Amino acid sequence: MLPYQRSERFGFSGVLATALGAAKPTIVSDLPGFKEVITSGAVAAVPPDDPDALAGALQNLIDDQRARARLAAAAADAAATTYSWSRVAEATLSVYRSLL
Repeated sequence: MLPYQRSERFGFSGVLATALGAAKPTIVSDLPGFKEVITSGAVAAVPPDDPDALAGALQNLIDDQRARARLAAAAADAAATTYSWSRVAEATLSVYRSLL
């Protein structure tokens, strides 16, 4: 659960990367820094600073084993593809090549 109120300090959370890598169903605040991973379906999102929405999303995951399994599978897929170290390395090398 990443119930941040704002995201000015980061473009992507290390805690979120760890949760994805561990294939954990995760709830995040719907903030710009998380938009890409939210739209991928790898996490559930709630409005920032909305404890009722957060409580509802948590209760949904507690009650719905299939929802937990879907988020876990999507997290594992995201970690193995979009957010994998090989993908990060490819993107980094691409930037370096463009600068040479």
